[in-house]
Amino acid sequence: MALLENIAKDRATNDVTGDINFTGAVAISSVLLASATEVTIASGAVTITQGVHTVDTEADAASDDLDTINGGTDGTLLRLYMEDAARVVTLKHNVGNILVSTGADITMSANGFVTLLQNAAGDWLVTTAATGVSSVYSRAGNVVAAASDYDASEVDNDSGVTGAFVKDALDTLDSGKADTGHSHGTDGITNDSGVSGATASAALDTLDSGKADTGHGHAASGITNDSGVSGTNVDDALDTLDSGKAAASHNHDAADVNSGTMADARISQASVDQHGVTAAAVNRVPKANGSALLDEAWVPDFVGDSGAGGTKGAVPAPSAGDAAAGKLLHADGTWVVEQPIVGTYRTMTFSTDMMQPEATNPPGLVTVAPGGAADMSLPAYAFDPTTEESLFIQFAMIDPWPGGTIKVRFVYHSTAGANVVWGASGGCYADGDLLTSALGTEQTVTDGGFPGSATITDPTAALTFSVSPTSDNAMCVLKIARKAADGGDVNATDANLFLVHIQMLEDTTEQSAW
Repeated sequence: MALLENIAKDRATNDVTGDINFTGAVAISSVLLASATEVTIASGAVTITQGVHTVDTEADAASDDLDTINGGTDGTLLRLYMEDAARVVTLKHNVGNILVSTGADITMSANGFVTLLQNAAGDWLVTTAATGVSSVYSRAGNVVAAASDYDASEVDNDSGVTGAFVKDALDTLDSGKADTGHSHGTDGITNDSGVSGATASAALDTLDSGKADTGHGHAASGITNDSGVSGTNVDDALDTLDSGKAAASHNHDAADVNSGTMADARISQASVDQHGVTAAAVNRVPKANGSALLDEAWVPDFVGDSGAGGTKGAVPAPSAGDAAAGKLLHADGTWVVEQPIVGTYRTMTFSTDMMQPEATNPPGLVTVAPGGAADMSLPAYAFDPTTEESLFIQFAMIDPWPGGTIKVRFVYHSTAGANVVWGASGGCYADGDLLTSALGTEQTVTDGGFPGSATITDPTAALTFSVSPTSDNAMCVLKIARKAADGGDVNATDANLFLVHIQMLEDTTEQSAW
């Protein structure tokens, strides 16, 4: 067996490039690997250029996964270290071309390394993974032993208590302790208070000998008076108070009452009559000067209703500007602006005799004869299912009307029950308004019914006229169309329009005379 101690012993340098082939057994006493260079993970992969590298996370992230190693050939040996202990790299098993015999991922440790060998298929097989202690005290990773990992019999005793180990010392202490339920007599407790006596028992005797009897008393003349009432002792003060008190049954004139409150029942009718207070104010206190006016302080405040009723009394004063703002006293006790009276919703209905077909794509006027017991013949405008057709309705809006928006509903019939899309737009024209003005934004509604039945659609969204009337008697024009090209219109038959309803909110203001 040849011994390879120095591959290039006679060369000026020990560096060897290219392949070296040996036959037979070769003993290598030492191998000096090149200094490790850093490779950085990019999208889970690194590319190696030599046999030893340090690995860093992508963008210096706190952690990263290594799935794939590019470079090397069959038989290449590779050793990897962590570039930075604060940035953890995990080799992922069988995600890319890294295979771990245990089938588990390997998380590299600060002082560990991983050795891999590339096979002919280009996979890297992990041969060595020095990643710290695998398990100590049932804990994996780099483990620091804790006190809880040891029994007391395993820890040396370095205290002054007798015993080689901590357990021995604890046994020594346990054998000399008092029982949990032990007691002490007062004569066995040292007295460290300021009361005379060496023990607690002696101190208690001292206190007992000097205490007053349980049933002792003090005379008022023996208690010093520290109040503001005249007198040296309590007895003198009581005499002072007694000499100045009113009789148990005494009266006051109304003029003597100048503050505080008094129950209505305490005010006599004679007092009311004396001061000329009207019967309506019989439960109110008159002024001390005898006038019939009431002091504001004696009148209770008005309490508004918050759901359980209020209380009558003096109303709150209005603030400056409340009158100009048209405020009124609300039942809840606040001043509020008077709300305008809301008008009533009104409906106008238009039949076929008030409809005028559009010139370009007009619907045809037909007679719908559904048959049956009624044997009716009903005029209607037939709207085509493939071409958008429209007509107009001209009318004077109900008076009074404040302008605003309207909503539109359609009454129609078709031989199929599928959905039809109807559209409505309009404008109102007062004296001097150009009739060439565009109509307002069209609003649509989609509705269907039963074959051969009368269908009344839901209302459209609020429709705004392009020109709002500025005076009564304005002319309004409504354009009605079937939106045949709309994807929601899936009815392949004619839609026969009978009626158009509009709804508006009328004004509460009466119309002025012409």
